[in-house]
Amino acid sequence: MMDRLRSFRQGLGVFRPRLWPTLGAGFVVVTALGLCQWQVRRDGERNQYLDAARKAWDLPRVDEAALAAPDQVWFRDVTLTGAYTPRVMLEGGRRVDGAVGYGVLQVFETAGGRQLLVNRGDLRRADRDKGLAALDHGAPTTLRGQLRPLPAGGDNPPVESADLPPIWGQRNVGAIHAWAGGLEPGLWIWAGERLAPGEEPTPDPLLATGYGPAVRDNTSLHYAKQWFALALIIGALWGWASFEANQRR
Repeated sequence: MMDRLRSFRQGLGVFRPRLWPTLGAGFVVVTALGLCQWQVRRDGERNQYLDAARKAWDLPRVDEAALAAPDQVWFRDVTLTGAYTPRVMLEGGRRVDGAVGYGVLQVFETAGGRQLLVNRGDLRRADRDKGLAALDHGAPTTLRGQLRPLPAGGDNPPVESADLPPIWGQRNVGAIHAWAGGLEPGLWIWAGERLAPGEEPTPDPLLATGYGPAVRDNTSLHYAKQWFALALIIGALWGWASFEANQRR
């Protein structure tokens, strides 16, 4: 066994890293590990409320009184009375039955005078005009949905605002909330009824509404594994190429 090990080491030759390959490999490895670390942080951000959402799934529905301390009722089902206002905003990047669409967000004013940002559902791009024309406002109604913490998001302006309603890009709920102004801070509502695990919202007839139980998002974790694997591969190739015998081949 020892003889085979010595023979293998002799076959590799002397370990003599070269300057430029070392600098290049070092740059790639450091960059890949940095991106890996960033994706690990993103994984934590994506799943920040996972435990809270799972615990809240079996808790009873709340009403407007719970809005006084929203951080204690995140992801609880809620029933509110009031009326929708004419203020409508669209968020791009949604998918409805495989088609490109928008998230339809509208301001709801409760009977107690609170103004809340509500995701009313997803709308196919082809159905935009018809769906927006069907939105109600002003008439008393009952809103059922799920309370959610407002995503972090800055002051991005709408990408299209020449015609009403204004349209934002994907993942801009925080920016939409800030742009609307005068809304209850730190929260928004996903309207609709509960869906079974694995069930997707379907248009009824135009808006696709509803929400299912919380599911872990592994997107960033998969990316982190890929970046880490790249760092290992580049490091191994650099080590192999740094032996003198391999440099001569």
